[in-house]
Amino acid sequence: MAFALRRAAIDSFRMARPFLSIILVASCLGGMVAGTGPAQDNQAPEGDYFNPEIGIKVHLPEGWKIVMEKKPDFGAARAAAMKVGTLATLLLVHDHTGSSAQAYRAMVEEELGKNPDFQVTGQEPAKLDGLDGERIAFKYTRNKTEMRGWMFLLANGDQHYRIGALAPSDTFNELAPAYTAMLQTVRFAQLHTDEKFASTVPVPDSLLPQRIRVAPDVAAVFLVRKVTPKYPHDAEMARIQGTVVVAVVISKSGDVHSLHGVRGHPMLLPAAIQAIQWWKYKPYLLNGNPVEVETTVEVHFRPGKDPW
Repeated sequence: MAFALRRAAIDSFRMARPFLSIILVASCLGGMVAGTGPAQDNQAPEGDYFNPEIGIKVHLPEGWKIVMEKKPDFGAARAAAMKVGTLATLLLVHDHTGSSAQAYRAMVEEELGKNPDFQVTGQEPAKLDGLDGERIAFKYTRNKTEMRGWMFLLANGDQHYRIGALAPSDTFNELAPAYTAMLQTVRFAQLHTDEKFASTVPVPDSLLPQRIRVAPDVAAVFLVRKVTPKYPHDAEMARIQGTVVVAVVISKSGDVHSLHGVRGHPMLLPAAIQAIQWWKYKPYLLNGNPVEVETTVEVHFRPGKDPW
C-alpha cells in the first residue's frame, strides 16, 4: 500500500507537468515570475478562487494569482496559482476518472517508470476538509534548480483530487506559512452542496472557459422552468419502467442548446428528450461571465406515477 501511494504521488506530479511548463515559460518571459513586467501584472489582491469543474475552493493570499486553467482532458480539470515574482506554485487537480482508488493507483503505477527524476522524501496520512488521503513530499532538479514540494492525494468515491505545492528549495521553507494558510481554506464542493462557491480573484479573460461541466444537482439549482415528461402510453401499459439519462448542453442564456440520450429504455428516452428540450435555466456565471454548461438529467419512469 505504501509503495503504491508513493508511486501514485510521483506519477500524480508527472501528470501535472502542464503546470511545470507554465512555470518554465513564465520564467523565460520574465514578466510575472521575474517581477519585471508591467506594474499591472503584479496586482494580485487576495480572495477566493473556485472553478466548478475542479470543485475546489481555496483562499489565495495577496500576491498570488491564477496563471492557468485547463478544461477536463482525459478526465482531469486543473488550475495553477503562482506567487508574483517567484516560482512558487499551487496546483489544483480534479480527476474525473470514474475508477476506484485501487484502479487509479494501478493506472499511475503503470506510468511510474517513465519519469525517474523525482525523489520521494516523506509521506504521511492526511485529511483535508474531511477527505482522507496521503501527503507526499518530494524533490527534484530541473534546469540546475532544486525544487521541493508536496502533493496531497485525496479521494471521494471514484473522484480523485490532487493539491500540490512547488517552489525552489531555497525559498520553500519561507513559503510554508502561506501554503499552510491556503490549505486551511480548502473546501470541496462535493462535500458542501448546500453552499454556493464563487471566485472573487481576477482570472485573465484568456483563461476563462466558454463551457464548463457541472454535476446534475448543481445544474438543478438553476432550473427555472421544467416541463414534465409524459409517460408513453404503450410503455406504461407494458409496465416498462426505469431511469433514463439525458446529456444536456445549456446555452449562455439558459436555454437547452442540444441534448441526447445517454442510457435508458428506448421506449422511454424520446419522451424525456421531448420534455427536457423546453426546460429553462438561469444563466450560469463564472467570474461574472455567462458560460455554456454541460450536465446530465435523470428522469424516473414508474407505472402509476408522473415521471420525475
